[in-house]
Amino acid sequence: MSFLKKILGIEKKRGLVTYKRGIQHFNRLEYEKAIQDFEEVLAEKNLASSLEANLAKFYCGRAYINVGLTEFARNHSSKALGYFQKAKAFNPKDTDLHYFIGICQNNVGKYQEAMDSFTKIMETEPWNIPTKLKIAIIFHNMKMWKNAEEIHRAILEKHPGFADVHYHLGLSLMSQGKPEAAAQSFSKALTINPDYTEARQKLSMVQICMDRLDKAEDNLTLISRRYPQYADVHYLLALIKEKTNDLPKAKHHLNLALDISPQFKNALVKQIIIHCRADEKTAAHAKIEKALNYYPQDNRFLSIQKALKLFEPEFNSGQVSINQRTVIDLEDEYLIKELRNEFHRDLDIMPNVSEIISMFNNSRYLQEDSSLTEFLVPFITEQINRHPTYPDLYNSLGSQLLSAGKYMEAENAFGKALELNPDYVAARINLMKTLHKNKKYEEALVHGNELFPKNLPFPDVYYTLAEIQYHLKIYQDALINTKRVLRLRPNMNKVRLLMAKIYDKLGDKTAAADMLRTFLKGIAEAENLQDAKQMLDNIESSKESQQ
Repeated sequence: MSFLKKILGIEKKRGLVTYKRGIQHFNRLEYEKAIQDFEEVLAEKNLASSLEANLAKFYCGRAYINVGLTEFARNHSSKALGYFQKAKAFNPKDTDLHYFIGICQNNVGKYQEAMDSFTKIMETEPWNIPTKLKIAIIFHNMKMWKNAEEIHRAILEKHPGFADVHYHLGLSLMSQGKPEAAAQSFSKALTINPDYTEARQKLSMVQICMDRLDKAEDNLTLISRRYPQYADVHYLLALIKEKTNDLPKAKHHLNLALDISPQFKNALVKQIIIHCRADEKTAAHAKIEKALNYYPQDNRFLSIQKALKLFEPEFNSGQVSINQRTVIDLEDEYLIKELRNEFHRDLDIMPNVSEIISMFNNSRYLQEDSSLTEFLVPFITEQINRHPTYPDLYNSLGSQLLSAGKYMEAENAFGKALELNPDYVAARINLMKTLHKNKKYEEALVHGNELFPKNLPFPDVYYTLAEIQYHLKIYQDALINTKRVLRLRPNMNKVRLLMAKIYDKLGDKTAAADMLRTFLKGIAEAENLQDAKQMLDNIESSKESQQ
């Protein structure tokens, strides 16, 4: 018996050592190694009811979440899903987990499972609009467009100002074969947000399908002027120009589209079709050979190549045959059909960059691993390249640059976010704070004055504005804002030091001294302590000399 106890004791001690090693790996953010250690602890039967085993369960689940978040941020939905599902075994009631699992399930095509995940969230959070929107996207992907439409209309009854909901409603309506209603929805999205490029592009596509070519061209031209490297826009402009028999312009836009994206299949097809219709045999042959370099086994290009051979004299003395013309016409009809099918395409639920960063913050990533900022900056930049009109991406990029100490670059990123959406309050706050850091006080004040009338419940906004006004010697306004800070957050002690400086500049030595004493009673920032004491001594000396 003593021998058995000894063996069990040794195993228990080994398990405790493994647990401590796992904690060390976890604290160093080495989550894969931590998982191995924690799972080894959990496999020890003699530790099953111990404190260490319970802690190992918690930390193992957290480690799986953190690894999953890393893959999620990289847009590796399948890998992330595997980690999140393992984490779920340790955290079955974690709402955030259901949320991310649902997104990953949708993005890998497991739509019914994704629906189940979001339905569980709705049971506890029936008011959650973002969750409702994701359920609508899943309905869209399940080809249940009427169900998606009903969700969007229900949201818009209470929140008619959501441009994104109008946009997705337009997708649902067009998928149901309702182009007129879809055009109205996309137009409403643009009324709310004139810079909503995706809505403008989809509106132009609907207009092409409805033969409203002038309006479609106007919308596409607006996008092209702002984003000249948008290959899809040049392709759509080429369709319009061909329909209006302006073949030189059609060729021009197709060339631009293919310069930007050389393997753009539909642009290659359209380019070959235009050469065929213009009886440009040599050019048609050259383009089909180039296309087959990219798509050697593609039936569309092979069928066009077969039809092109009918141009050769040995086949029909240079006359265009009915067969050749039929193939070309069928391919052209297919392009228009694809334009309509664009609205049926399955929708990914994109990783929300702000949510990802928030989750990383909660897991101590950003606080302890500076290399994550180095990862997130190129990740966000890649997302910007894909979605150049999303202000949230620029705001997220600015936040990362700010945390990396790249203040000028952060300023540019926040400025771009605000340019895309002038009503983006978070971006304006961030830009004001960054301009303040960059000592551009007058520019910062412009944004502070925009924010002041909004009655925001954020004391740090008014504190920063007061600091800006202090630097610009606008002391009375600065004092108003410091008092506003104290009403919102009475325990924000550092504002009292700023108030003392303002009172001193205004010549109210008594109020300055009183404020400094209050500040010193609640001081928590050692670096300001000496400055405050010195300032109080100077004020006291000044008051004595005046007496």
